[in-house]
Amino acid sequence: MKKKILSTSLAYVAVLTGAGLASGQEILQYFTAYGKSGLWTALFVLLLHTFIGAIILELGSYYFADEHSDVLDEIASKKFTRIFDILLILTGFIIGFVMLSGAGSNLNQQFGLAPWIGSLICALLVIFVGMMDFEKVTRIIGAFTPIIVALILIASVYTIIKFDGSFDQLDPIARTIPKNFGNPWLSVVNYFSLCMMVGLSTAFAIGGNHVLSEEAKISGLLGGFITGTVTALLAVVLFMRVDILKDADLPTQTLIEEINPVLGLIMSFVIFGMIFNTAIGLYYSLAKRASKDNPTKYKMYLIGFVTIGFFLSFLGFRKLISITYPIIGYAGIILIIFLIYAYIRDFQKIKKESKRRFKILDLLEKKYDDDQHYSKKDASKVKSMIEDSNLDNKVLKEEMETMAEENQSNDDEEDTEE
Repeated sequence: MKKKILSTSLAYVAVLTGAGLASGQEILQYFTAYGKSGLWTALFVLLLHTFIGAIILELGSYYFADEHSDVLDEIASKKFTRIFDILLILTGFIIGFVMLSGAGSNLNQQFGLAPWIGSLICALLVIFVGMMDFEKVTRIIGAFTPIIVALILIASVYTIIKFDGSFDQLDPIARTIPKNFGNPWLSVVNYFSLCMMVGLSTAFAIGGNHVLSEEAKISGLLGGFITGTVTALLAVVLFMRVDILKDADLPTQTLIEEINPVLGLIMSFVIFGMIFNTAIGLYYSLAKRASKDNPTKYKMYLIGFVTIGFFLSFLGFRKLISITYPIIGYAGIILIIFLIYAYIRDFQKIKKESKRRFKILDLLEKKYDDDQHYSKKDASKVKSMIEDSNLDNKVLKEEMETMAEENQSNDDEEDTEE
């Protein structure tokens, strides 16, 4: 159970620690640009990530979700769900071409290539791999997330130890960075809502991998805390070196290059991998949705979406973030408010269902334990609780049976090793 909670937490971190956080450009615009005030809001985003992360994963588990519509259809009207379904699709398209632009900035900063070359390489890779079984590839690239977190932590520790400046002197320099909001608190809420708009559908699905809602909630708390901590730490560190980072497209990469050129080179490839991973996931989902799983139409839509995205990427990475991200964030604020309201409204039902599923699992584990007796009374209780659940009876029974058998098998292996 602990292993699954940890793996789910890291998967959640991977969803939210996307190319924007890894590059540092979002952090520069949403936090650093407000000087010392932005550092306080960075602590606030840590709290938001931690507690909202728990809510989202628990809702995903409660409804056993595969995507956002599985949850939104249950907690909102059809009109509300349809509007946000369209907004989430548009968000995917927008972030897609921002990622292509980021790929251009990445190779431009590291190797001096013209930005369009990096964007073209990334676009062609998206089309090529998108025609294949790209899920295996993206799983491998997803392993870059711990590397990015590790590199950010190394850069943070190094910068903090070496820092000999003054926050008061850096404050006016930071405030020269163009801002999208007049208030740092609005900026942080918009930033967090943007993160949710980008990762919500996948986050619900991550929670949906847990039939036990309590496990999902703990995973969300841990994953959100890690994500929020990395975000806050990066905001502080970028502020400490804002004098050299304020004009960089990829400030995190510049920061790490200062420490060691080899680490900077590694970071460049890792960021490119994260950008590619984000882009292919978004364009794949868009093409699949538009084609309704028709293979021929899927290829046509994939090529079409990526081609349009490639030309839109010419607007420039920093400019695209400053224009498109705040708009997405405003839509996300409405969505987050509604999710919190729905969670509070249904809290007692969710809590009761969580306890019910634990009891079902507890009873079914007796069935696979040679040292315990699974009686007819136990079977009757299990049947009754499954019928009372909000999930499909057949699905819940199969999931619980599988989990109970696996748990007992793991216990037997541990006893054998001892």
